[in-house]
Amino acid sequence: MVPKPERGARGVATRTSPERVLQTTEAAVAIETESERRARERANLVAALERSGGKVYGSGGAAELLGVPSTTLASRLRALGIRRPRRGP
Repeated sequence: MVPKPERGARGVATRTSPERVLQTTEAAVAIETESERRARERANLVAALERSGGKVYGSGGAAELLGVPSTTLASRLRALGIRRPRRGP
């Protein structure tokens, strides 16, 4: 995320120093633990499955929504112990 240009006294954009960009970037980056990252990934996968109606493969499937190959998604689901919701009556 690149910060917006700073404005001078006349409202004209001024150059932002590299130090200022670094400070802004470091402040914007949240550090998360491995367990927090995995929880976020798990929630994202579950949300994609729900939005796709439990469909993993093909057009409109969760893999397409996430932009990953369906085999990669299937492996991640298996590794995280996520099961697809049952379809039908």
